[in-house]
Amino acid sequence: MSRPTNTLAEVARAVTPKTRFRAAALGALVATTVTVSVAYASIPDAGGVVHGCYANKNPHTLRVIDTAKTPTCPAGTTGLTWNQAGPQGPAGVQGPAGTPGTTGQTGPPGSAGPQGPVGPSGPARNLQRIASLRWFGANQASTTFRTGDYSSQIAFDGSNIWVVSANAGTVTEFQPSTGAVLATYIVGGAPTAIAYDGSNLWVGLEYGNSVVKMQASTGTIVGTFGVGTTPNGIAFDGTDIWVANTGSNNVTELQASTGIVLGTFAVGAQPTHLASDGTNIWVDNLGGNSVTELQGSTGNLIATIPVGNSPDGIAFDGANIWVTNQYSNSVTEIRASDGTVLGTFSVGARPQGVAFDGTDLWIADDSAGTVSVVSDATGAVVATYTTGGSYPTGVAFDGANIWVTNWGSGSSSIVSKL
Repeated sequence: MSRPTNTLAEVARAVTPKTRFRAAALGALVATTVTVSVAYASIPDAGGVVHGCYANKNPHTLRVIDTAKTPTCPAGTTGLTWNQAGPQGPAGVQGPAGTPGTTGQTGPPGSAGPQGPVGPSGPARNLQRIASLRWFGANQASTTFRTGDYSSQIAFDGSNIWVVSANAGTVTEFQPSTGAVLATYIVGGAPTAIAYDGSNLWVGLEYGNSVVKMQASTGTIVGTFGVGTTPNGIAFDGTDIWVANTGSNNVTELQASTGIVLGTFAVGAQPTHLASDGTNIWVDNLGGNSVTELQGSTGNLIATIPVGNSPDGIAFDGANIWVTNQYSNSVTEIRASDGTVLGTFSVGARPQGVAFDGTDLWIADDSAGTVSVVSDATGAVVATYTTGGSYPTGVAFDGANIWVTNWGSGSSSIVSKL
């Protein structure tokens, strides 16, 4: 009877040394036999097991059998089984990475994804840039639009253009892109000056010795505040409103948020216009042929600087102050940091209003009916344009176009830079 559980090791322990030698030799022969028999029999079987019959008596032979043909060992032999393949060994160490393959062709673009969420609102308007009137950009087309009689000063609020008309007692609001009149507001009192503070328009009333505060969004008058005699110029410094009082030779400072008068400061004879450089206030003195620099924080006098004859317009270019000299037909450049006069340059006849577009100065030549374009870098006149009206007076830049008021014809012109 066979014993399938016996192994070669068990058999080997039961035989004599001589027998062991013979068994070893026979084992080698069996190995050879197994190798040869694989092509002709089911050895090992389907489960990978090798079957053999070991003779219990000398010469103790071991015969490998095909269980499909010989299911059991004959009498006098012991059945043995063993696996041809041993147990799986442990995984070897990972080999080095192979050389990267070449990049494949770019696939077709995917379909468009869904629209993303609306981004946050942009930053609030920079009041310091508004104060120094630095609406930088490019210039576009030109035409002329009707306003009230004796249109003098002009301002831009970041969206629309506002023009004061002294004889009509009105303020007209224009849409810059089309020149369409959006509204006309009655303020009375011969308005001659206007400035924007980031939320409101401030209008100087020559006959009322006062300023009117208007909401830019609605045109509603929210307050009227007394100042000096004959207010002809207004400027915003980023916090407060400054008013040039031509008839009383002084400047009034008002708190923009409340209209409270913070101080009144003496300047030269007949102050007409003002400009802020972001720190200090500059005032042209029509009757004094000079410019006064006031400390913005205190109103204290810093300097009085001689310029040309009858200065009647002033602007800041980010570094220097430019002053038009009405009866010298010139413009004077002053370094804002120390008050040094950098030069005086010829322009058209009787220059008045002036504005900076980020590259050049635009100057209204009252008697010539033109606008002179002056290079900020050199002071040279680089172009001259007619305005289509008479006695051009005020100038403003809207970030795209130059606007000029024509005092004698009651119109406002857009002048292009070609």
